[in-house]
Amino acid sequence: MGKGIVGKGFHNHELNVKVPRGLVTVVLFFSLFLRVGDSDAFSREFELFDKGYEYYLAYQPEMAVDTFSMFLLEFPGSSAKDAALFWLGKSLIQVKSFDEARKVFGGLKQEFPESPLIPHVERELGDLGNTPSPKKTGTSGEPVRGRAVREPGQADSEKKMHLMEQQLAKAVEERQKLGVLLEEEQKKTADMKAKMTELEKREAENRVLFAKGEDEQKRMAAEMERDRQQLRDERERLDAERRNMKPEPRKKSPKGNQKEEETVAPSGYEAPAVKLMGKKYTTRQVIDFMLNSSSAMVKAGIREALWRNGNLFDDFVTEQILYDEAIRVKVSADAERVNELAGKFKLTGDEAAYLGRYLSISDLIDRKIKSIPEERVVESLAVQYTETDKQGKVNLANELQGQARGGKTFEEIAAAFPDKVRFSVIGFQELQGWIKDRIELLRDGEISVVWTKDGYMILKPVMKRSSYRPFEDVRPGRKNEIRAFVRAWVEELKKEIKEIEIVRAQ
Repeated sequence: MGKGIVGKGFHNHELNVKVPRGLVTVVLFFSLFLRVGDSDAFSREFELFDKGYEYYLAYQPEMAVDTFSMFLLEFPGSSAKDAALFWLGKSLIQVKSFDEARKVFGGLKQEFPESPLIPHVERELGDLGNTPSPKKTGTSGEPVRGRAVREPGQADSEKKMHLMEQQLAKAVEERQKLGVLLEEEQKKTADMKAKMTELEKREAENRVLFAKGEDEQKRMAAEMERDRQQLRDERERLDAERRNMKPEPRKKSPKGNQKEEETVAPSGYEAPAVKLMGKKYTTRQVIDFMLNSSSAMVKAGIREALWRNGNLFDDFVTEQILYDEAIRVKVSADAERVNELAGKFKLTGDEAAYLGRYLSISDLIDRKIKSIPEERVVESLAVQYTETDKQGKVNLANELQGQARGGKTFEEIAAAFPDKVRFSVIGFQELQGWIKDRIELLRDGEISVVWTKDGYMILKPVMKRSSYRPFEDVRPGRKNEIRAFVRAWVEELKKEIKEIEIVRAQ
């Protein structure tokens, strides 16, 4: 087993000075440990040997004996067993256990006859001699070990041994430095694994976030189409009712009046359905108005009106009240903008008229909800790509970040890249997991980028007042707050109106 550590491929010239081959053995032992330091078992083996040798150099021979003995007990097949036996013997000499030292050196010679440490073992045995007592004295009366007279060259041997110990101490120091580097590399590897796990988690959460936005768009489109279909069904039902309606009998005039009343009391489709502030509106007017409004909103890409609750006649009344309030406080949509949008979306005259009404109500609500306190939200610029356009959109990320840091708002940036970038606002409490943790570390206005396999998001936390803009999405949480605020406000407006009556409810 000893040959494994002292193989013939190792040479003395690997050290800066010429030293005995035993030194090379131990130094190379350290090198071997460093090369395979990722093994837990080998780390333990190395630690024991290293600690034992440190005790020996620190003149703590008792601790060195215990440590090398433990090494030999735990690793009886170690490739450094001959070195461990050698230093165990040296440590036993220091504690004056000469008989034990002779047994250890004798066992080393027997088990490892070809070990490069054998010359040093024989020298130690020669020094020990055959005297078991450490108290033997020479002619001077001083205690001596073994032979009283040194052989020629013994001083040189001791000098070489001292040099070997110095070199070993240097090797230990270098080993410790390399050990620190090894620990750093192991830590980097562990950090890399943790980052990979975190990236996989982020990717999964980002996919959920992207999917959530797409699902919300689909849901709103389906709800709007459902409302339009209900209006069409209602109009068709009322048309059928009118066709099947029997004529009302003529009313005779009071006795003495020769003229007969020619008027017929209105009913069904043409009957008054809503009475509001001195005006009457028939079912036909209500349904036609709501159909025109729905058609205008679909063409213009407006997903919903937050003041509506889905009841045909209630929504009609609410809209009339809000529009009259806008007129009263002199809030009206810009005529040029209405005409521009009407041309852009190819609206009919009735649809364009409704768009102007809708924008006026939106401006009124936008002014009103400024009283809602600011909240911390996260603005997002989302970019998704496929394999065909991936490179171009990845390169776009630097430009988007540059514009954001240069002072442009996210709305302005999204407007400059309408086919590539989607702008949205996310409530801080709606964020999840690591995304929320990352955003919490940012100051308002700072940006962070989150990547996935098929896209990325540029995120920026800001303090923002509520606003109601017809062509922008409102995040779900804030949308509910605005809807509740507007409906409560409408109820207050209704209390000031003397006449509100829904004759026929849907």
